[in-house]
Amino acid sequence: MKEAFSMGDDPSEPEQNALSRFINEASEPMNIWPTAFPGFRPQIYDYYTRVLAFARKLMQAFALALDLPENYFDKTTTFPMTGVRILHYPPQETPDASDIGIGAHTDYTFFTLVQQENVAALQVLNANGIWIDALPRPRSYVVNVGDFLSLITNNEFKSTVHRVLNKSGEERYSIPFFFSPNKEATLDVVPTCRMGEGEKGVNAGEYYLERLRAARWKHPSNAGKPAPKVQDVVRGEIKVGI
Repeated sequence: MKEAFSMGDDPSEPEQNALSRFINEASEPMNIWPTAFPGFRPQIYDYYTRVLAFARKLMQAFALALDLPENYFDKTTTFPMTGVRILHYPPQETPDASDIGIGAHTDYTFFTLVQQENVAALQVLNANGIWIDALPRPRSYVVNVGDFLSLITNNEFKSTVHRVLNKSGEERYSIPFFFSPNKEATLDVVPTCRMGEGEKGVNAGEYYLERLRAARWKHPSNAGKPAPKVQDVVRGEIKVGI
């Protein structure tokens, strides 16, 4: 169980227009801010501005790790799909509680930066299928590789399977920041990770939407249709898996 506040990319907001240098063409705001706390929005955007700059630098580090030019991903992250979530995980009643803060999953992103406090609850699944505690370290981030980065690197960087299990007996807070390409960007498998001919590009916005629909198939907008099988969706020779 958890409680959350979320904000995402929204061209209608001047803070993001200033960051992206985009002309505001959106008429309706997409984020909903609490009116009872006027200081909340500027504080969130102060954090957002700083972590976005860090994420872009980290994306350049990924490029270098893939033997690509440092600025290889810059043009596809001018106005990236981003999000900040402020999460509260109450302590679970018993150490062996079957309900967990959030179940095992991977993110859809290039990567996710997890800002934690001092309460351990985040766990990652290692290659042997064993859950390992990701103990929080002061003044540091956990970096979870997401599915989109895994997809365009042919699993050179593999998505991090993770969950939250708060057995600490304390309240836990975390602030994950999600970083993905521009919505309109279409990315190929990077040159240093190609395994053959015919590997065509994947549109970031379409891929993200497919993943959201699969995860939220019970929403009324799905009109009772069965859950889509995202693993059957194909972009060229690239098979998209959950």
